[in-house]
Amino acid sequence: MTTPGSYVSPIRRTCVSCKRELPGTDFRGNRYKASACRECEQQHPDERWCVDCAAWLPMGDFYRVGAKQKFMTNRCKPCRVLNTHGVTRESMTKLTGEQSPACGACGDTGARLSVDHDHNHCPGERGCEHCVRGYLCQSCNTAEGLLRTSARARALADYIDRTTLSASELAALPASTRRGVKRDRRVEGANRSYFEHK
Repeated sequence: MTTPGSYVSPIRRTCVSCKRELPGTDFRGNRYKASACRECEQQHPDERWCVDCAAWLPMGDFYRVGAKQKFMTNRCKPCRVLNTHGVTRESMTKLTGEQSPACGACGDTGARLSVDHDHNHCPGERGCEHCVRGYLCQSCNTAEGLLRTSARARALADYIDRTTLSASELAALPASTRRGVKRDRRVEGANRSYFEHK
């Protein structure tokens, strides 16, 4: 791809996409070179190479970084989150046994997932490869963070099971005793309607 008469870098790099060994000048960037060559980038104008997935992905799958958000990360969003905890997609797949990420508690796949780690080992926001436990959706992650221990979670689950009305008990109650059900009631002689919670 180097044009005749232009400088050819003595440093050679291997393109992660086409696997060709090319001069360093055939890669975008000055100090920090792109992992894919310019020719491969031109063949994928609306995509970017994820170094962990080893695949071309849509630009929207990457974070924008820098003062004016003009640079993009070299890892897609899921891989970048995993990388902050020192794990890869492969290691998470082995850990969870699932090919596609899902909440380890409720099984939700559509929600925004967080990487869960044992805060007893790494007390901060970021874990390490030794304490990462899997994915949790935002609701389950919040609940887990508030409950802190499995004993408290079990106690809460037992409480909910003990105090929740069964379907037959709910059916036996008159509908007027249920709070939060909105009914439109017209007030006699007034020109307005109001909602009353019963």
